[in-house]
Amino acid sequence: MRHVAERRLRRQRARRHGALLDGLDHHCPTGNNASPLAQYHVHDVVFYKKGSGTAVTGNFDCAGQFYSMGSTTGLGTQWTDIVGSPYYRSLAPQNLGPFVSDLLFYDRKTGQGVFARLQERGVGSISSASNCRQTFAFKPGWTQIVWSAAGLLFYDRQTGQVVTGDFNGGACAFTTATVSGSRPATRPSP
Repeated sequence: MRHVAERRLRRQRARRHGALLDGLDHHCPTGNNASPLAQYHVHDVVFYKKGSGTAVTGNFDCAGQFYSMGSTTGLGTQWTDIVGSPYYRSLAPQNLGPFVSDLLFYDRKTGQGVFARLQERGVGSISSASNCRQTFAFKPGWTQIVWSAAGLLFYDRQTGQVVTGDFNGGACAFTTATVSGSRPATRPSP
C-alpha cells in the first residue's frame, strides 16, 4: 500500500510542475548535497528550452519535491548540451560564500562553448562572471561531455577521441589536460 501512495504522490508532483517545465527539452544536474561546500541537502538542476534561450532553475529536495527558484532568458538558442559541475565553489573564499556551481553551454555544430554559473539551490538566474564573458572555441562534434570532480571529459563517438580538461572559474580559463586517440568507435557484432 505504501508504494501505491508514493507513486500517486510522485504523479501529483509531476502534474503540479508539468506546466512550469512544459516544453523544456534539456535538463542538467549541477552542484549536489555531497559537495563539501553544500549548505543545504538539495540537488540543483537547470531545465533549458532549446530555440527559446530560456531556462528554469531550482532544486530537488531529498523527498523528490522540486522547488523552482528562478528563470533566465536570453541564454542563446543554439545550445545542444549543458553540463554542470558536480561541486560548488565559493566566490569569496575568505568570507565562505556565496557558493556557485559552474555550467558549460556547448553547441555541437560550431564547437562554441560558454561557461556560466548558478547560485547554490538554483536561486536566481544563470549568470557569467564579469571576468568571463567570452566564447571558448571547442572542437565541433563532441557527442558526450561529462563534468566530474576530476574535470571535464569530452568524447567523440565517431572518431573515438577523448579530451579531458579543467575549468578554473575564478580565472575564467579552460586548460586541456589529456588528449587520446582518434580512431572510429566500433561496436561489438551481435
